Amino acid sequence: MRQHKAGNINDLDLANQQATFQQAKLEWGKTSAQLRTDRERLNRVLGLWGGNTQWKVASELPPIPSSEPSLERLETRAIEQRFDLAAARQQADLALRAFNLRARTKYLPASINLGVDTERTPDRQRVTGPILDLELPIFDQGQAAIAKLGAQYRQAQWQLEALATDIRSEVRQARDTMLAARDLAEFYQKIYLPQRIRIVNETVLQYDAMQKGTFDLIAAKERELSAERDYAEAWKDYWIARADLEQAIGGRIEGIGDAQPSASIPTKTTEPIATHEHKH
Repeated sequence: MRQHKAGNINDLDLANQQATFQQAKLEWGKTSAQLRTDRERLNRVLGLWGGNTQWKVASELPPIPSSEPSLERLETRAIEQRFDLAAARQQADLALRAFNLRARTKYLPASINLGVDTERTPDRQRVTGPILDLELPIFDQGQAAIAKLGAQYRQAQWQLEALATDIRSEVRQARDTMLAARDLAEFYQKIYLPQRIRIVNETVLQYDAMQKGTFDLIAAKERELSAERDYAEAWKDYWIARADLEQAIGGRIEGIGDAQPSASIPTKTTEPIATHEHKH
């Protein structure tokens, strides 16, 4: 508004800058609303209510570790500690035991019934005593039951092998996703964001030399803040991908606490933006 009153910008430039400002306010409102929605969603997941909902998040995410574990080690740990694979392995073991037990006992009596009965003798006297009914597998030796148990064991074994294959694939996919997120975060941290900071610093120097206008400096700063936000998103995506990998292997990844930082927000310019006016 002061630039317009001084005659440095026309009505169209003023309208464009005002629209940009209102757009920034809209983005801020959308972000604030999404923040409240995400916070309540997390409260429901954690089962929080009352005073427990007043939690606060850390000021920044943990640093990205300097190195990642090898793929072979991750696959091995997944096979060793995934509960669903352990359950499938136990199911196959039970099916094998049932098959072996039925195969070993196919010549034993199919059924044994004990009881008490009363009969009449030829001289019309009643005689009461125990009875034993013994059914011998002469013709039916349980071939059908044995074949069924054998099929169930083979099915359980195939399901176990298929699950192990799927788990290894899940681990590889999760690790690839994590590495891709890591590469993107490091690109922002080491290359793209420092370039944007350098552009702002150079723009400040040219602004002070009256070679760049106020809005050029503001635009450069906006692009730097946008790059910083994108870097924070990439940083967040890395830790989400790392959590997905830990879920795939069924436990924590070792060495997180001992990792050295490899990603952080680069040092930004401390120059104030548009602290004075140039009428040129």
